[in-house]
Amino acid sequence: PNYQKALTEFNKSIEIAKEIKSLELLQDNYLNVSNIYKQKQQYDFAYQYIELYNEIKDSIATIETKKEILRLQIQYETKKRETLIQKQQSEINKLLLKQNRLLIITAILAFVVILMIIFFIILRKRRNSRANS
Repeated sequence: PNYQKALTEFNKSIEIAKEIKSLELLQDNYLNVSNIYKQKQQYDFAYQYIELYNEIKDSIATIETKKEILRLQIQYETKKRETLIQKQQSEINKLLLKQNRLLIITAILAFVVILMIIFFIILRKRRNSRANS
């Protein structure tokens, strides 16, 4: 096998992965280079690259953990806001219901007062017409 050509290509790929900041590609390349050195029985280089692989693997895991924590935080905050909005909407509905009841009661009372006034006006007209007769 042409290990040197493979190493050259993987090293180019490592540089590209660094430029484009692709941790996954970098991780894969480090593992491949480590495997090549292991096949060449150059265990010191194999060990160096497996260490780089593990560092990137840990970095990716840390990033994924942070993303998951952020996702859960956002989910919690969203649920908290939704609950608050529902509670506020419930309070608004209760106040509107109370206001509507008050308006209905006021309208009924006004209607009763108007009926009483009309009744007393009619009663007075009848008394006046009887008194005039």
